Amino acid sequence: GSWGAEVAVVAYHEPVTNDKRLAAVFAVPRPLLPQGLRAEWCRLTMEAAVQTVLGAVLQPVAVPQRIVLLGVTEAVSASPSGTSNQRGQLPRLPGGKLDRAALRAAAEEAAVARPLLQSVTDSLGFVRTASTEVANVQRIVYGAYAVLMLLVVQSHFWGRMCTGSELGARANELAMDLAMPAFAVLAATLDALD
Repeated sequence: GSWGAEVAVVAYHEPVTNDKRLAAVFAVPRPLLPQGLRAEWCRLTMEAAVQTVLGAVLQPVAVPQRIVLLGVTEAVSASPSGTSNQRGQLPRLPGGKLDRAALRAAAEEAAVARPLLQSVTDSLGFVRTASTEVANVQRIVYGAYAVLMLLVVQSHFWGRMCTGSELGARANELAMDLAMPAFAVLAATLDALD
């Protein structure tokens, strides 16, 4: 059947910066909880939608920065039309109130698993704080820089080894023709991230 998810917003501490932030916790029945890349895509899509919708009507500090999909046991309830609904329910205390401590723990566990901010070392050796997505792109760019540096060093080596031959000069020119535009693209990518 169809399912709906209960949602609660809780305050939690981000592990890297120890900032207090908001997380929207969605209760999803365990059998319907997405796994792997599908879960990440679902979380990112929901995060963008929640931030867009709430950002239009709330102050920026009141918009949740994190979405947590909490796998819960499903509760089956009958709808007025007589059909059954699978509905994820958030953890509750014995009196029926939401268990805010459990929700905060789920948000903090998600924050440890996927921090919003990470400490990254830039190309000059300075440690900075960046979002997880930016940190991942920077790792790729710095890896590409390393490969291009090796290409340039290797072209100089072959250029020296083949002195006097046209092959060495052509190998050096080819490496420079490949490396220089790639360096420019990588530099522009890093500028766009800052």
